[in-house]
Amino acid sequence: MDAMDDKTCITSIEMDGKPGQEYFLKSEIINRDGDSLKVNLILTNILEAYTGTYETNLHGDQSLEAFVRGNKTDSTRTTKYIFILDTKKCLLTWKLVQYDEEGDEVLRMPIDNVLLKKASLEATQIVSKILKEMKASIAEKNAKIKQLSDNNKRLKQNCADTTNRLEKFAQLKQNEFKKLIDVSIGLINEKKKMIRDLLASGATFGKEKRVWNHEVKDDDVKPETKPKLTKAKRGRIKIEDDE
Repeated sequence: MDAMDDKTCITSIEMDGKPGQEYFLKSEIINRDGDSLKVNLILTNILEAYTGTYETNLHGDQSLEAFVRGNKTDSTRTTKYIFILDTKKCLLTWKLVQYDEEGDEVLRMPIDNVLLKKASLEATQIVSKILKEMKASIAEKNAKIKQLSDNNKRLKQNCADTTNRLEKFAQLKQNEFKKLIDVSIGLINEKKKMIRDLLASGATFGKEKRVWNHEVKDDDVKPETKPKLTKAKRGRIKIEDDE
């Protein structure tokens, strides 16, 4: 019993009214072609061996029956083992039926459930592999989605930061321009006040008038007339004024 591998399930049955006998139930995959899975079920005890083979389509009905006829019969009865395997739940149910020489049923054992280990079926291993690959693919896609989401968040944050910096820069330039306008207006107002103060003090603006210190006897003589130098007799210079 200890030498049986992990694919072995142990149960006990009664047959022919004898005390309980210990049997070993072993499932062995002997052929796989596409979706078709052929499994060999071996039911043995110390003295007798019963073997049978069934075939199922993995995409078909999830439950199946395998009829195993004993290779040894007693003098009056034939023993048949009926196995029902649910490949979806990995659940094996079986029943024992005995017939007399004329084929009439004389004994039917209650159905017992034996939970098969998942490692005992290649189909389960394949499904497990597919599920792992699907999980890995989903995890990879989720990682890519998360990366895209993170990139989108960073892009939005960068756009928000750039917009914030541009708004601050525009506000700064607007404040500087406003200060420049205020200074210009202040200088203009200061110049206006200075002009008003000068006008109030009697200052005049325009061409400045010339003032002569000597008295002019003849009103017809123009102030701008300059005296001419003429050569007099005896080498003396005489100054004459033009009339």
